[in-house]
Amino acid sequence: MNKAVTEELNGFKINLDQEGIGRDQIQAFMNMDRANALDYNHNQRVTYNRTEGYNNRLKQHNKWLLKVNN
Repeated sequence: MNKAVTEELNGFKINLDQEGIGRDQIQAFMNMDRANALDYNHNQRVTYNRTEGYNNRLKQHNKWLLKVNN
């Protein structure tokens, strides 16, 4: 792929090598572990409290949706 890009860019080379692994790759590896997926207990997931700012933005968004859909 590096060769094709270099040819397309008239000899200009860019680094196409990934350094490290990304979050998507980590998730893919976790999904490959069927035993882990089958043992997952949804009741043990972390819950987050919504902040006042989030709740205000959610209310504004929902009002906007009503206006757009009417």
